[in-house]
Amino acid sequence: MTRDEILALEAGHELNVLVAETMGYQVFERYGYHYIATDEDAFEQGMTHGLFWEDFTHHDEMRLCLRLPRYSTSIRATWEVVEKMVGGNGCFELLKSFGGWWEASFVIVLSNDDERRKLGYGNWRYTGDGDTASVAVCRAALLVKEGANEPTDTDYSNAGTCRGDP
Repeated sequence: MTRDEILALEAGHELNVLVAETMGYQVFERYGYHYIATDEDAFEQGMTHGLFWEDFTHHDEMRLCLRLPRYSTSIRATWEVVEKMVGGNGCFELLKSFGGWWEASFVIVLSNDDERRKLGYGNWRYTGDGDTASVAVCRAALLVKEGANEPTDTDYSNAGTCRGDP
């Protein structure tokens, strides 16, 4: 998808599916609903009934399957996206303008031994916007996946938790 196509996506099912795939989940439809297959072993989670991976694949894997989260409309689900995208080498910024528009940015911090840093590249910023925080975060996550970044000269290398002058 292009940057413009991503930034035009509205809250709803299509955006939720794309975000789930960006987060590495496999998305399946069953009984008229969409589910994601988690990496969690169902029996380790104490689950003895419900929808499992084997229901979709007919394999013996008993991975727990959950209803597709509403990433683009539920801030609780949206925060899972933030946690997954930031990982150990990034920062997250969320801003709300006076006009009510939201802007979410993921900044991927390149380590000094990263090949891209050696080639002269700085950090990578991926910014999405929207009328809600959830939509802005989802769009930014898709931009990370597609590599539609904005270069940034901000030095986050010594920031630890990415606090500092943005």
